[in-house]
Amino acid sequence: MVNVEFGASTKDMWVIEDVYPEEEAEKIVNAQKGKIFGVVSGIMKAFSKQKGSISITGKEKRYEPFWHVQGKSTFEYKRSTGYSFQVQPEVIGVKINGKELKTQEGKPEINFSGEDHCFEQYEKELIQSAVTGENKGLNFYLKSNKRKIKSTSELTKSGSIVPIQHRASFLVSTLVKDILKPIQADTILQEKIEISQLDLYFRPVYTFELTESDTKRTKIVEVDAVTGHVEKVNTWIKGIKDRLTTEATWFDVGTEIAGAIIPGAGVAVIGGKYLKDKRAEKKKFGKARRMQVAYAKNKK
Repeated sequence: MVNVEFGASTKDMWVIEDVYPEEEAEKIVNAQKGKIFGVVSGIMKAFSKQKGSISITGKEKRYEPFWHVQGKSTFEYKRSTGYSFQVQPEVIGVKINGKELKTQEGKPEINFSGEDHCFEQYEKELIQSAVTGENKGLNFYLKSNKRKIKSTSELTKSGSIVPIQHRASFLVSTLVKDILKPIQADTILQEKIEISQLDLYFRPVYTFELTESDTKRTKIVEVDAVTGHVEKVNTWIKGIKDRLTTEATWFDVGTEIAGAIIPGAGVAVIGGKYLKDKRAEKKKFGKARRMQVAYAKNKK
């Protein structure tokens, strides 16, 4: 069974701080009211006798959650492997480290068995919306100013939280499956997974409802409080705070992780008589260099 370890800094919650406060966000929306309702609406107004206005009829601040998960797997093991090399036709034996190895009859070839001492390490990072599961552009927010919060009650005083659809269990199990690699081993010296980062972030967004006074048509837009970007949306989440699941369930990863690493899932295959297919030389030597560096760091 692979050991899964969680770092001391995991399971923290952070809120990204506003760059554009509510007043600035409202100015951005007012400057783009005509564009928000479209060119056709503008033309119709130009020929209409009733000159209706566009005004903001509703607004709220909301926090959109996303996950940041990092982890790595480490495998150290030994396996028996058969090796061979070609010799000149006249060679009947080769002495290596004081031991003479004989060629096989009729074959200019030396065969011998050895024990491989192997080390593999794989890393993975996931940054993903806790609402849609997408990761487009979320890396940017990790570099923004932020502050740690102990409870989401600090956020609901000033806004609403978009309900979380993807909990930590989904991301961690996905990450674990990606960094668990099948190994061919006779003896396993070390196999573990370290989750070094498991944080939930909340990015601030201001949502505005705009209404045309003459047609009563409405549009909903959001202004990213960090970038100032304006986008039309179809959701208005006022009054759905009660649908939020509890914070404890957001970080619950036990059952899913156990399912990802149950015995027999192919994490370690005992009996190392199998050799992997040869890869391209460039990839093979590149991997060897990476693993040697990782092994040296692991032993410090």
